Amino acid sequence: MNLEKPMAWMLGMAVAVAVFFQFHVTVSGTLINLNLADPFAILALIAVIFHLLLARQQPLWRVEKFSLALGAISLLMVLAFMRGWLDIGITKWALSARLVGWFVLLGYLSAGYLIAANFGAHGLRRFSETLAATAAVIVLLQVTLRVLDGLDMIQDVSLTPNFEGYSGNRNAFAFQLLTAVSLLLCLSPVYTKYGNKLRQPWQPWVFAFLLGVLLAGLVWTGSRAGILVGVIVLLAARYAQLVDRRMLGLGLLFAALLWDGVWLLGSGLLGSGLGFSIQSSLSEDASNHERWATMILALELWRESPIVGIGLGVFMAKSPALMGHPQVIHSTPLWILTEFGLVGAAVFAWVFFMLARYAIKFGKILPARGTLLLLLIAFAIFGLVHEIFYQRIFWLVLGILLARPFAFRVLDSSAATRAAKSLPSQSLV
Repeated sequence: MNLEKPMAWMLGMAVAVAVFFQFHVTVSGTLINLNLADPFAILALIAVIFHLLLARQQPLWRVEKFSLALGAISLLMVLAFMRGWLDIGITKWALSARLVGWFVLLGYLSAGYLIAANFGAHGLRRFSETLAATAAVIVLLQVTLRVLDGLDMIQDVSLTPNFEGYSGNRNAFAFQLLTAVSLLLCLSPVYTKYGNKLRQPWQPWVFAFLLGVLLAGLVWTGSRAGILVGVIVLLAARYAQLVDRRMLGLGLLFAALLWDGVWLLGSGLLGSGLGFSIQSSLSEDASNHERWATMILALELWRESPIVGIGLGVFMAKSPALMGHPQVIHSTPLWILTEFGLVGAAVFAWVFFMLARYAIKFGKILPARGTLLLLLIAFAIFGLVHEIFYQRIFWLVLGILLARPFAFRVLDSSAATRAAKSLPSQSLV
């Protein structure tokens, strides 16, 4: 019995559910971010490595030279770690959270790869439904718990001040929701088409409701970057004709009704002393000042070593003396520039450009490429004011969007071209 496909399915779906559950642990005074999906992601990476060694077949991607790009980033990570080691010695943050963390991200990429490689378009669709449904259930569960807590109907339940699901950070939760939204938007034409074809007109309504729950949850996070990027993603999807207009309209309607309904319920109970609020407040000025301070300090440190950077984890190690407490750089491009220098920034820019060019080429026709386009837009804009390179869900979805299914690999280049042209307009890949 061939266990490869069942194991790939179980690993991929386990990661799709568990990726939303993060927690922090302190190891020797260093705060480490862990995720329930990490063990499954590591197993996925091991599975890909074993397939490489035993079948002598490296992972094949839809983007040419993507394996080379991953190798270049891995080499950069090792060199930047050594650069920091020579400067300040080995720190737990640089070793565990950054260097080892990168190889954990490769595990998430591998989990997505295994689903797409073994199950193709069907795997992408089921994976997207699992991811979106899990995110929606978390949003509804958090709303229910907060409503019950406001009504004094439950006790001994620990709820965070901000609406952040189980990610430990509302901005991280906002990015998770944006990722699920991007998948639903670009798959909406497929759901509408096949729902009508199979005489299941209720199907688009179900996914529109899921979209509405995710959008309402995005607003509840109070993440300014998340809400702004959400608006941009919706406009981009509509402008590029990546989304079914009816499903988008219904999703926005459901989001408004859900948000207003919860707000009216909480406000209506204020007179009885049982009022509650789900909505997270926006960040205060102190948070803005701290964010700008990290960016200014990052530029100052970059000037010390503009070509190769200051080294992996060096900013975190020096921040207590310079800012009074450990801090990360609140900007992904600035983090790359500061710790990897111009050389590293050029490599990352090349990888991003390569992915964007692939996504734009057929984004209007192929939902998988459209999803990649929206995901890159969200990553680029969100990353300007937050360090989101290590968001696991980004690499997980990236893997499933870029992997070539095994079924297509037996075709030569000319046959593959003919097969691609013969695919229907709503093909997922």
